[in-house]
Amino acid sequence: MGDGRKRPVMFYCHGGAYSIGSAGAPGQDGSRLAATYDVVVVASNHRLGLLGFLYLGEFGDEEYATSGNQGILDLIAALRWVRINIEAFGGDPNNIMVFGESGGGFKTGTLLAMPKAHGLFHKASIESGAALRRMTRDNAIKTTRRVLQALDIAPSMWRKLIDVPAETLVAVQLNLERSNGLLAEMSSEALPVGAALLHSAGYYFEQPGSLAPVVDGTYLPVQPFDPVAPEISSAIPLIVGYNRNEATFFNMKRPDTFKMDNEALVARLQREFSTEAQRILSVYRHFRPDATPSELYIAIATARLLGNDSIITAERKSRQSAPVYSYRYDYQSNLAIPGTSYKFGAGHASEIAMKFFNFDIPGLQGDGPGIATASHNMSEMWTNFARTNRPYAFGQPEWPPYDIERRATMLIDVNCSVAHDPNRQERELWQSRSI
Repeated sequence: MGDGRKRPVMFYCHGGAYSIGSAGAPGQDGSRLAATYDVVVVASNHRLGLLGFLYLGEFGDEEYATSGNQGILDLIAALRWVRINIEAFGGDPNNIMVFGESGGGFKTGTLLAMPKAHGLFHKASIESGAALRRMTRDNAIKTTRRVLQALDIAPSMWRKLIDVPAETLVAVQLNLERSNGLLAEMSSEALPVGAALLHSAGYYFEQPGSLAPVVDGTYLPVQPFDPVAPEISSAIPLIVGYNRNEATFFNMKRPDTFKMDNEALVARLQREFSTEAQRILSVYRHFRPDATPSELYIAIATARLLGNDSIITAERKSRQSAPVYSYRYDYQSNLAIPGTSYKFGAGHASEIAMKFFNFDIPGLQGDGPGIATASHNMSEMWTNFARTNRPYAFGQPEWPPYDIERRATMLIDVNCSVAHDPNRQERELWQSRSI
């Protein structure tokens, strides 16, 4: 920019699990964020799906030994470019923040555990994308065998993959994801629905048939947050959190979810949680006595899908030297779920435009009262974190670091507040056993 200043750099990883999405979506355009808060915003595309995460380590020679992580290695290459070139754009190569939502959060968490990414960034934020584990080598091999079988290619002839048209690979990928519970047709921010409501998003991406970074022992030597936070990033401050009503997004094509009576709620939970259904429902009914059946289901699905892993991530990171800051995004979108009068609320992806200060670009955030203020609060917190390692917004409460004694959590809204161990009984329910 020619003025000699060194601004904080915010490097964004786009969402869409590991299979779809783009750095160019309008809601995540960084222009206004950069202009308003004097930061430099960078976003990078990278290889996705089979092109980015198909593991050929069992089949190929040394050249393919770590082929299951090409998509993440693309992001590392982009970060390396930023370190070398960002001063020409007014950025500080020694003050880089990596952040991302949904699949971008998964990617951010993966980068925290990768030796080749060490030193390329200095703080991070995982938004609605905390996941404890990634794909194991064994399950990655099973996925590759499924792909080869679908293409009628013998494992010994795996090099024929090079000649398969990209359109065919994409078709095979979509069939693979649908058969494994990933509804890729839902939207550009699709994530697992069926399987993920039974398990967590992270658990889903560890299963055969999924496409995700592979714990190959080299580029990704350990599971990012299981059983502990990665030691290699112990000095990197972190923000981690989720949206209060994540699961409205994942049920937008299931309008019956928003018209449930008690009988339908019990039946749904029994299908998804079997013998644990009654215990889960009892806890939620006790502490949410005024909630409708649909509201209870959304709260349960939200916790199991993304909320619980966000809390565990904060717990494990809090045992390291750098601080971790926990949040829950609470601003309620007034957008109605199609075919119903049920409001989208703080659903998955509704905070993306808000943290980029793009609240007035039509999207999942709606256009309700106080939206500009809530957007300013979040975008100022994130840019101040990028600048100082501490998230804050003027006129809002101080955001304390998370620890397992107080469990301070910033509730982001028009008027923000700090809650200590919000919904404690529900957290204890999910953490009492593997549900």
